[in-house]
Amino acid sequence: MPRDRIELACNFAQMARLRELDSTIGIDDPTDMAPRTEKRVKYLVEKILDTRKVNGEREYLILWQDYGIEEASWEKAKHCECPDAIANYYKKRREALFEKTHNSPTAAYALRRKEKPPRPRARLTRSSAHLANSAGKAESQPGRIRDDHQYKIQDGRKIEAIIGVKLGGPEILYTVQYKGSEPKDKRTECVPSSVLRECAIEDFVECLEQLALASCEDTIML
Repeated sequence: MPRDRIELACNFAQMARLRELDSTIGIDDPTDMAPRTEKRVKYLVEKILDTRKVNGEREYLILWQDYGIEEASWEKAKHCECPDAIANYYKKRREALFEKTHNSPTAAYALRRKEKPPRPRARLTRSSAHLANSAGKAESQPGRIRDDHQYKIQDGRKIEAIIGVKLGGPEILYTVQYKGSEPKDKRTECVPSSVLRECAIEDFVECLEQLALASCEDTIML
């Protein structure tokens, strides 16, 4: 028998022997060893229970569907894919704050003051005309509500704190201080409540909570 045929026969014999060994020790056929992918379990959000800030990052306390309250966990906002649950959470918080604020003794006193009849208008004298002119100039200064005004928060500036509140015509103005290295007076402006609700609802709700707590302690009257 030629040498090449002898070598080929030996190779076939070795392959057959290897297959016998594989079958006895349970080694799978390499052609059947396809990568196994684990099934990814997806957890459903039932509702948001609370929120907080940790190192400047927003987190939510999530109650998972089909799990008890003891299984609720804090998750970073950037990992939460539940916009409807988050919106519903802030809606309920606003409603609770509104009810708490309007049921407080201070709020009731403020409403009674608004129900008083307006005082009669005084005659316009030279001094009162001067004051009215000065007030008109003050209202034309920057910081008042203007329909075409672009606020810094609408340009993407991040809020550091809401440090004050005042009436500005038909809307309430909130004094907003932005993050940054420039002087405080350069990064502070008055922003209408409608703009805050649209651009920074989380900071706006936190500000309302602080005002509501202060109102209940009779230190601030809304």
